[in-house]
Amino acid sequence: MKTIKITRSNFWNNCSFYMVNYIINILNKKYKIEITNESPDIVFFANHSTNTESIDNFTNQNGKTEEYFPNSIKIYLDSEYSDVKFYANKGNLYYAIGRVSPEIKNEKILNMPYFSVSTAWQLFGECEIFDEPFKWMTEKKNTDNILKEKNKFMTVIQTSTNPYRKEIFEKLNKYKKVISCGGFETNDEECSKVTKTHSEKYDYMNKILFQNESKFSLQIQSTCAPYFSQEKIIQGYASNTIPIFWGNPNIIEDGFNPKSFINCHDYNTIDEVVDRIIEIDSDDEKYLKMLNEPMFVDNKLPEYFNENYILTFIENIINKHNI
Repeated sequence: MKTIKITRSNFWNNCSFYMVNYIINILNKKYKIEITNESPDIVFFANHSTNTESIDNFTNQNGKTEEYFPNSIKIYLDSEYSDVKFYANKGNLYYAIGRVSPEIKNEKILNMPYFSVSTAWQLFGECEIFDEPFKWMTEKKNTDNILKEKNKFMTVIQTSTNPYRKEIFEKLNKYKKVISCGGFETNDEECSKVTKTHSEKYDYMNKILFQNESKFSLQIQSTCAPYFSQEKIIQGYASNTIPIFWGNPNIIEDGFNPKSFINCHDYNTIDEVVDRIIEIDSDDEKYLKMLNEPMFVDNKLPEYFNENYILTFIENIINKHNI
């Protein structure tokens, strides 16, 4: 079995391990993986911030920027909003895994919503909420029992803020209390259940369990941009809530079933979104009908959830550069 040496760079030093661990989980099926900053074959990098004077808890070595490895293959992993094309085209040794318009044809880009997929894997691989990586996404729900367990109207657990989130939160909160926890706003003593632990495993696990008590979850991304998908809609589904989503006008192109969530981009105004939420909240039959809808169209996982989708891309890179 061939050994591939990898490292990561441009990540925050103490988090986002899952974004590379998902790749390692896939590569382990064909290669022996060694994590090291010493002449790595492949550097997986993001657009976060690396403290080069402290230890990266993923590598247990000092953090590095991707420029530190001039002779290594560099594969950008899309997370916070960025221009995926820019990173793929930085040089001959650069590639990218991230979502771009289907009109963009670039063999150096694997077109997929990587942030969303790696987040879904994390709920299995690190948080251990599910027994299998993606099976929960297509399993039939016992919606009657789920509704009986709901004792809250809506939750929002966010650190960042933006005008859209603030306005829709304030309008919904006038209808019924929306429990808000985190840097965006904290308005309930129960938020102590989701206090930051400095461990993504427990932070995300606690977030899912806490949201599970609500009928709806407000999943408003940090910014709005075409083809930009964060972890939020995935976490809304994992919590057995109806996600209220905003941030990617093209979210349906990722394969999500439009009948299974409230897509704010389908409405002209926030007031129209609020009216739709109130309509569903006021009618158990309508609520259960939406909750019972499969997460993806025809209850089929999009192809980008197939591990071979990523494996083939990286394998081609390995072979091309004779690693």
